Amino acid sequence: HDQGEAIACGADGFLPSPVDPSTLFRKFRILLGRRRAASGRVLAVEDDPSQAAFLESTLEAGGYQVRMVTEPMAFEREIHAFRPELILMDVLLPGVSGYDLVRFLRQEEGFSTVPVVFLTTEGRRKAQIRGAEAGGDDYLVKPVTPEDLLTTVKSRLIRYRSLQEMMDRDELTG
Repeated sequence: HDQGEAIACGADGFLPSPVDPSTLFRKFRILLGRRRAASGRVLAVEDDPSQAAFLESTLEAGGYQVRMVTEPMAFEREIHAFRPELILMDVLLPGVSGYDLVRFLRQEEGFSTVPVVFLTTEGRRKAQIRGAEAGGDDYLVKPVTPEDLLTTVKSRLIRYRSLQEMMDRDELTG
């Protein structure tokens, strides 16, 4: 009941009484991780020059490190060189689809859990189904607003980092 009220009031976290110090520390780490999400490495695969420029300028203005891939055949090299924490993937690319690149990504060691957001002009339902089948986590329909782009990137990075921390840290032993 109290937790529901806290959420309805806009709280970022909730601690039941009595407060356990390890729970308090873990909650603070999660909340601080959310603030760090405004900086992260985003790889964008986009062959349209104007769309690529929009993505790059919007993300950089949002505080992200951005690497653009305009040639799909450079994708493998760039993921290993840049080690992105999130990938924005155009669907319609020359010679290959974004869906195919994500299927490839999901087979690459170290990249199987990196969030992928598809950028598409396709109808919402069709894109959602095809994107999920390929291993994507979300999709945005072009033209996308800067607010939608930044909100989606931030929320996906928060979730990714939270899951990474849970996989990397044993709560019992630290």
